[in-house]
Amino acid sequence: MLETEAGERVEVLSEGLRSASGAVLARLAAGEDVPPGAYYFRTFTRLSTSAPRLDHLNHRLFFGVGVRRARQVEITVHAIP
Repeated sequence: MLETEAGERVEVLSEGLRSASGAVLARLAAGEDVPPGAYYFRTFTRLSTSAPRLDHLNHRLFFGVGVRRARQVEITVHAIP
């Protein structure tokens, strides 16, 4: 669940896949920064809200490209036209 600064709530349903060789997975598990090109990390996302201002989110599909950092995961989300 996300909440905007205006207090609007957006439900996030996301499913993804991260795939890599055993050696790359071991480096990720050890907390190393591994170049994103060394593995595959994608998500499929649906957003749902009852906020009138954000209704357009209910009518789009989104995909994400993930990067696993040493202490965090970053996912950049894009609307599918």
